Amino acid sequence: MPTFDEISVYYICSIPAKSAPPTNANCGEQSVNVVEDVRPFSIPEHDGPRECTYFFTSENDTVMSFLITRIAIGTEEGKCDNDYITIGDADKDLPHTRYTACGNKRPNWQFFSTRNQMTLKLMIRSLLNNVSVMAMVSAYSLDGDDHSICGKGIIHVGTGRTEFSSPPHGSKLKSNAICFYKLLGNNSGDENMAFSFQSFNVSDFP
Repeated sequence: MPTFDEISVYYICSIPAKSAPPTNANCGEQSVNVVEDVRPFSIPEHDGPRECTYFFTSENDTVMSFLITRIAIGTEEGKCDNDYITIGDADKDLPHTRYTACGNKRPNWQFFSTRNQMTLKLMIRSLLNNVSVMAMVSAYSLDGDDHSICGKGIIHVGTGRTEFSSPPHGSKLKSNAICFYKLLGNNSGDENMAFSFQSFNVSDFP
């Protein structure tokens, strides 16, 4: 029986490349990165059934908004059982109880995420023609605002009472200023916010 002083073994190990999420040509761009500005977003026109899921991401310490500017989902408005568009923070939130739309009239809501991710889904089960959606997507920084005299422009409102002051505590407006604020809840769709003044002081500048 032959003997061997050395045995060599050669093998090839290959690691498959990580593939990108599948893209449906009828859905358009499905992975959307949103910078701190307004950008258009559209779902291309198509006939017949389709299901499309879109993932939006932005930088850390930002939130996003989604505003539909044009919608053509040829079902009666308010009856969005089979054909609709819906958006939420994550796929598990869909279809959303509040942020769902169908028909040909732009909805009166604007969705704000609670973090730097949100998920949009288009569901068409019927034989509809010329279905399309156009929207504007924006990202907002939570760190502050360019208008430092006004303080943060994004205010998260939690469960219970949230105090808010403008300008921020310890500062005073010493010249003319215009301040804009967005007060964001938990976007669950089952709660409303109330705003009341504890004090309001406006005096002439010296």
